[in-house]
Amino acid sequence: MYEKEIEQAKEQLRKIDSPQTLEEFRVRWLGRKDGMVTQAMKKIAELPKQERAEAGQSANRFKSIIETEFELVKQQLEQATHKQTVVDPTWPGTVPPSGSIHPVTQMIFKIWEVFSDMNFKICEGPEIETDWNNFEALNVPKHHPARDMQDTFYTPGGFLLRTHTTATNARVILGEQRKSPIRILSTGKCYRRDSSLRHSPMFHQFDGVMIDKDISMSNLKWTLEVALSKTLEQEIKVRLRYSYFPFVEPGAEFDVTCTICAGSGCAVCKHSGWLELGGCGMLHPNVLRNLGLDPKEVQGWAFGFGIERPMMIKHRIPNIRLFFDNDPRFLSQFQAPSV
Repeated sequence: MYEKEIEQAKEQLRKIDSPQTLEEFRVRWLGRKDGMVTQAMKKIAELPKQERAEAGQSANRFKSIIETEFELVKQQLEQATHKQTVVDPTWPGTVPPSGSIHPVTQMIFKIWEVFSDMNFKICEGPEIETDWNNFEALNVPKHHPARDMQDTFYTPGGFLLRTHTTATNARVILGEQRKSPIRILSTGKCYRRDSSLRHSPMFHQFDGVMIDKDISMSNLKWTLEVALSKTLEQEIKVRLRYSYFPFVEPGAEFDVTCTICAGSGCAVCKHSGWLELGGCGMLHPNVLRNLGLDPKEVQGWAFGFGIERPMMIKHRIPNIRLFFDNDPRFLSQFQAPSV
């Protein structure tokens, strides 16, 4: 039995020359539902009891031959395909896609360029700071309620993850000659317990300090307006809102028009039409004294802005967390040559 079917299957196998035609053969002959072999096995149960043994032997032989011939052709086809895809080791390798500078780092480089042109000294400091540099020297003593504004992460030994890069400016001034004029810009990561749509528990900040004789709020406003216009590469509308910061007096919030909604109001700007960049103001006399300077002889101002925020304003990015999701679809939009 099944001699005719076996010869027919062998004839079809001899003509197979691709994985597609081999799969078509498998479905037709060995398919679990309607394959020729499956149908032959199902017919055994329909035969009288005395004929089932002989029919079963013939069907099993039929199945074994088809499966054996199928496997032989499958192996021959795989070997032929392998020979066609053998890699020549002398061929040039596949070049993987290259990375690029992260958009936040691009903004840091731009900020360095702008403030260096304005004769600021660029500084970086440790992310793990002393309580003195981060709080006490900046007129925020222990148990002062203003510390709640910058709730932070403490480490064993009395150290903490800095809440602002102002701590670096204090470290630099205390470690140098403390003579005016002083122009310092510090950049780096900061940490606070915050994870809203507009904030992140880890963010980057750039913080500037200028100390000299006859320094005023007008100097501060002009410097920031010029620097941010160059950084954002566009003319910006700004405003100063009076606000409290323990290390400056008077203090102000520095805002620019929201570029996401063009000032009409959205979730990012809390429907105000303005985006807050950060705080600024004239250095408090206590801060100058803590830094070894005489407030009767010199004045100074300071500001602290997030680095992600100008990037959001410049490119109309609605969520700060996009910078840290590591999604190539987002990061590839800010391609810059790697270094």
